[in-house]
Amino acid sequence: MRKSLCACVALSALALAAEAQAQAKPGEPMGFVDVGYTETDFDTDFANFNADTFSIGGSASIAGDGVYSDSTWGVQGDARVGWTEVGDDSSTGTEFGGHIFSRSQSALLGAFAGVSSTDLDFGDASGWAAGLEGLNFFGYTSVYGSVGYAQIDDLDSNGWGGSLEVRYFLKPNFRLDIGASAVDGDVLGDNGTVWSAGFGAEYQMDNLPISGFLSFAHSEFDNDIDDFSANTVSIGLRWNFSPDLLTRDRSGPALPSAARLVNMLSGV
Repeated sequence: MRKSLCACVALSALALAAEAQAQAKPGEPMGFVDVGYTETDFDTDFANFNADTFSIGGSASIAGDGVYSDSTWGVQGDARVGWTEVGDDSSTGTEFGGHIFSRSQSALLGAFAGVSSTDLDFGDASGWAAGLEGLNFFGYTSVYGSVGYAQIDDLDSNGWGGSLEVRYFLKPNFRLDIGASAVDGDVLGDNGTVWSAGFGAEYQMDNLPISGFLSFAHSEFDNDIDDFSANTVSIGLRWNFSPDLLTRDRSGPALPSAARLVNMLSGV
């Protein structure tokens, strides 16, 4: 029942967005909304289990295109809500983030801050992250990098981490990417490291603002309390308010979730 209700809400949101806004033109504010499904298989010292998550999210950016106008400064906002089921337990998670940056025709440099909160059956967990990030553009290739600090008081976890991602566009509406992230510090009250590596793809239909995306990631966590590994597969549909994926990358919301490091610390 819960998943059916979430699906109805997500489809309604996409329909309203499509009716309310036509496809954005270069130089105008750009964004996207999406619905996604994620399955994560965990292998720990204590048990093996999987988690299913249904999410609704989106991102938007204003100005800062640096290509179609003289305005190089811009901002981007992110938001996402997800519903996760692990066996008979369930949780609701939310994340919000913001980015401020300066973008030229060849690069982007900025800062980010994000928060993430999870409502668990046995308690709540919330945290925040902040740091610096950048993009370099090389023809049909984009390289993203970030470094920052994350903290989750409820789980007694904090640490420094970073991400590196390479995106390659086979054509303006077909993108491949590969990347890795890592956080090192106090995890669950003990010194530890979390890292993740994976790849993905996104394809936007010709003459339509709808794209499909999928990704796979493998994660490892190691400290004296517990070791675990996880494999995550995600799929979804996205409604884009930009002419194509390459334009979104160079002139729209091209930055990953500002809460990425928080999610890594929490094992998501």
